[in-house]
Amino acid sequence: VEVASGIYDENVVVSRANITLESPNAGLPGTNTNARSTEAVINSTSQSPAVVINRSEVTIDGFEIRSDGQDGIRLKNSSIDDIAIINNRITDVDGSAYIRNNDPSGAGNGIQIQFGGTVDNTVDNVSISRNLISGVTTADTKGRTLAIGINVLPRGNNITRLNITENSITGLEPGASESEEEVRGISIDTQVTKSGSEEFEGGTDDSNGVVNAPVIAGNNIGDFSGNASSPFEAAGITFFGDNAGNTDIGVNNFKITSNTIENITNAGGPSSTVL
Repeated sequence: VEVASGIYDENVVVSRANITLESPNAGLPGTNTNARSTEAVINSTSQSPAVVINRSEVTIDGFEIRSDGQDGIRLKNSSIDDIAIINNRITDVDGSAYIRNNDPSGAGNGIQIQFGGTVDNTVDNVSISRNLISGVTTADTKGRTLAIGINVLPRGNNITRLNITENSITGLEPGASESEEEVRGISIDTQVTKSGSEEFEGGTDDSNGVVNAPVIAGNNIGDFSGNASSPFEAAGITFFGDNAGNTDIGVNNFKITSNTIENITNAGGPSSTVL
């Protein structure tokens, strides 16, 4: 499907398999401003992501993404394969509010892979490449604020062949908080308990949750600041999660190479490049 230049004030939900959405800038890296022509802009003016991918064999190529909600692009179905999010410019994500530990909190993600409600599925072959991600922010809140460029949350499911390559992630801005202002370029979190709860996703403590052999290579990450107590809360690349004593949960056999990570600061303590 070829999409013409222009601004489209809508939310795109891809609910059919084997679809490629191409803008006039398909094939041109999101950072290549000089070569790109007038953008095809998907502009979500609601709290929903600008693009939601729910089926296999989907490619999103060459768009500019803006969102008033939590995510620019979201992959949420844990039963799909062969996804490519490539050559996009995700330039303005305002974030959304939610309740965490009884306090209003805020979160914003350029690209988010988050599964919930189902467990023990496997998603295979996800490529996130040559995107520009900047301008991800949140509102000011009493509780935690969190701005992430690329956020991966399997929530009791598995991911294989995840490739995050040649992206530029800059200008992440968590809103002011009375708690923690967290910021991460690329985050893989394999926790299996629901946020703020001891309850397991899917109602079981026998879930999987392995991100196996991810490749994170050639990304440029930096020029953002947080205000948090832990170095993993202001970081370039972070892997973490609560495995509840289950050795079948975590990030395994990963490859991190040729990334440039610089100018990350943390007003609340140390920051980190890779943790």
